[in-house]
Amino acid sequence: MDNTLVQVTEELTTDDEDNEQTTSFGIHTEKAGEESGYHTRNDPKAPEQRRTITAYHGSVDVQGESLAIIHGELSPESELYATLLVFEFRFDGVKWKNRIPWVQISLEFRSSTLEAAGPVVHAISPQGTYSLCPVDQDEACQREGQIQAGAEQMGVSMGASYGWSKTTNRTTTNSTKIKGFKTCDVYGNSTGVSWTLEENQATKTGVPTYLRTAVCLERQQESKFEANVKVEYVIDGKSWKERFFGATDPNDPILYNPKRAPTNMLQLVYDIDDLESVQLEEIFDASIHTTLQNRVKAHASPNYKGD
Repeated sequence: MDNTLVQVTEELTTDDEDNEQTTSFGIHTEKAGEESGYHTRNDPKAPEQRRTITAYHGSVDVQGESLAIIHGELSPESELYATLLVFEFRFDGVKWKNRIPWVQISLEFRSSTLEAAGPVVHAISPQGTYSLCPVDQDEACQREGQIQAGAEQMGVSMGASYGWSKTTNRTTTNSTKIKGFKTCDVYGNSTGVSWTLEENQATKTGVPTYLRTAVCLERQQESKFEANVKVEYVIDGKSWKERFFGATDPNDPILYNPKRAPTNMLQLVYDIDDLESVQLEEIFDASIHTTLQNRVKAHASPNYKGD
């Protein structure tokens, strides 16, 4: 059986409906030889901030929705404009044995025209490293060696070899991790964001099945802008002999228009003239798994490690 990990990359975009609907993007993976991928184009009748529906199902289902798109101003003290974006991601193995040990989500923002300056990432959440459901594991480390003991007589070495060993007990802590950081262009401007999800190496139960993130952009003007979304993930090759692949056709970018009315599926309370004041940390959410009675969540782990 193939013991390698297979990495799959998909380019994602979204579809446009009215303001009260969400923007979503998703990818699905199929067995080699079967129709696969995610082919999304902007609807010419409604190309901006559109809603996208995933058309394929496979061994892995990765979906995302835009829960909030709010255009306004950064703060009363600033002359900059701003946009608040909230995304929701779901990662599921359709077949019961399948798991996803690693996922990386990347968003890159730019202006829709060459004349206008593109948006800059002002703040994101999560930012830094967060630990979910830490597990302590006892380990025993043993070191061994040999000692040569004896005496020389008439030029002949006589002696014996003695073995030794030392065992050290230690406790290590492993956890599921979510890492978020801003990404920069060649000029050092923060034009993108990246979130990485890593499974607990001790339990090997896959990445969180649910993730909600937030981004606050600052803009110099009220011009249209767009974003490319890329999701990379690893599939546990130990469970499958399938070779996974995705769509090769390029997808249209997500188109944003600051003149459009806000989408606010979370019913966020905000001041449109002070979007900087929205607490992005309170929007961030994650779930390890879902049961019929309870959902394991993590808004912010006590094992948070810097930013």
